[in-house]
Amino acid sequence: MTEYRLDRKDDATTSLARANQLAEQELNDTDNPPAWNRKLTLHLLRKEAETLFGDLTDAVKASSG
Repeated sequence: MTEYRLDRKDDATTSLARANQLAEQELNDTDNPPAWNRKLTLHLLRKEAETLFGDLTDAVKASSG
């Protein structure tokens, strides 16, 4: 989110894609699932980034999926 606010949109998009990838791995770990508060934190941070980035999240989803 800092990169986005510093107007480094390409870096922000790359970082968001990586953060989403890591969050998905952690959330989908069935052998060692995250605690409820960690899940909540990841979901809240993702929602905050989506709100800030707006249309950039569509580009991230397209590049990661």
